[in-house]
Formats: sequence, structure tokens, C-alpha cells
Amino acid sequence: IFKSKPPRNGKVIRYITVGTLHKRKGHERILKILSNVDHPFHYTIIGNGKELALIEKLISELKLSKCVQHVPYTKEVPRYLEESDLFLNGSYVEGFPNVLIESCAVGTPVVAFDAPGGINEIIKEGLNGYIVHTEDEYIKKLNEINADNTFESKSVSDSVISRYGKNIIIEKYEKLFKDLVKGNPIK
Repeated sequence: IFKSKPPRNGKVIRYITVGTLHKRKGHERILKILSNVDHPFHYTIIGNGKELALIEKLISELKLSKCVQHVPYTKEVPRYLEESDLFLNGSYVEGFPNVLIESCAVGTPVVAFDAPGGINEIIKEGLNGYIVHTEDEYIKKLNEINADNTFESKSVSDSVISRYGKNIIIEKYEKLFKDLVKGNPIK
């Protein structure tokens, strides 16, 4: 899965978000945050949904049209993730966000809001991303990461492969099935 990440494209940091274009995903607050960062960036939003017109309007209002790109859902998500420097998650609530695992697996760290769901299980603070609580904290974290990218892409990848890689999951299912057959309590 992991390939060594190419160096940053000049001085422009490459952000990405992948997900349904729905209010609960927080695209609007990410765009407002990006309108307040102090560095050049390119932001790719991949997904489809009923909020597309609102998101496009906000991009225009915030004068972000030159640095924000919308891509309808594509099977090329892994390539886009690999080419990005940082995944931005603005969700207000999540289930178990597989896209965060996918992003980290290719060495792209995540900045996410603390939200109900599985984000806290996936993100290991400072190793494969950061969890923030406010928009101001999000802006500050993006500016810090841009100034001093401290993430090592192989470590980001290893942080999820060691917990969610195919072989690990197969072992967990095998153990679960064996325990169920033996009548052992599930832990």
C-alpha cells in the first residue's frame, strides 16, 4: 500500500477531503478555516451530494476559486490521497471513517475535529495527525504544519497498517470465530 511520498509541490501545501457533500461532513467550516490560513494551498474536495451548489457558492464568496477544486466521486481516490500533503476532516459526527485509514495508509496525515465516532481510534496525536476542538485551533494547526511538516510518511502509514492492515483484521476475525465456537466470552 505505502509508497514514499513525493516532495511538496513547491511551497503550496496540498489539502484534500473525501466524502459525501452533506452538512454533517463540515465542508463549509473547512472552507471558512482555509480562508483564514496564512499560507498558499491547493484544496481538493472529492465527493458528490446535495450540498454541492452551496459549497460552490461559498468557495466563490470566500474568494477561494483559484485554490479549491471539486472532483466528483472517482475510483482514483487512492492516487489523490497519495498526491496530497494533509487530509482535512471537518465532520460533526462520524461512524468509523475508513477514509482516514485510507489516507494514513498512503502516508497522508489527518487533521480532524473531535467528533463522536471512530476518529479518536484512528488518529494518534502527532504520529498520524491531530484532533482539534475549535476552528481557531484548526487554523493554528494548519499554519504550524505548513511551517514545519513534522510527519514522516512511513510512520503515518505504519500507524494504521499495524492496527487495520488486512492480516491484522483477518487474525482478529479468526480469533473471534474460534472464541465463539469454543463458547468463550467476547472481549
